[in-house]
Amino acid sequence: MDDNYNLELVRVQLVPDRVMVREEPIKTSHDAADLAAEMLSKYDREVFAIININAKGQALNMHVVSIGDLCSSVTHPREVFKSSVLSNAGSVIAIHNHPSGDPKPSDMDIETTRRLCEAGDILGIPILDHIIVGSATNQRYSMKANGDM
Repeated sequence: MDDNYNLELVRVQLVPDRVMVREEPIKTSHDAADLAAEMLSKYDREVFAIININAKGQALNMHVVSIGDLCSSVTHPREVFKSSVLSNAGSVIAIHNHPSGDPKPSDMDIETTRRLCEAGDILGIPILDHIIVGSATNQRYSMKANGDM
């Protein structure tokens, strides 16, 4: 073995930023949509985030996965579930906004949700819903409630 080779020991941990969520359990898509709207309605560009949920249905934390441009944001399962694994989340709710104000999902939104659901199933961290918030209108769209997942 090469004597010049050193394997670095690293540690990854979550660092709290600020308190943003409440203690009441998220029981319905409406509860999740209210929380999503509260967090994302003011952004002028597309933001994709994950709300990590514990076994009691309480929101543990929210992780902003990506901030995009006016019409899109990048979402990859590796980045989406990173905070979920570190938070010991039992499930997650995906949320993002549409700055246009129209919360109707695009074909890409539906495909991304399908991929994330598959990844969540493999990890044992199911996606309970994917909520889209119309930033300008505060309208909400639940993919679960509308049969898109």
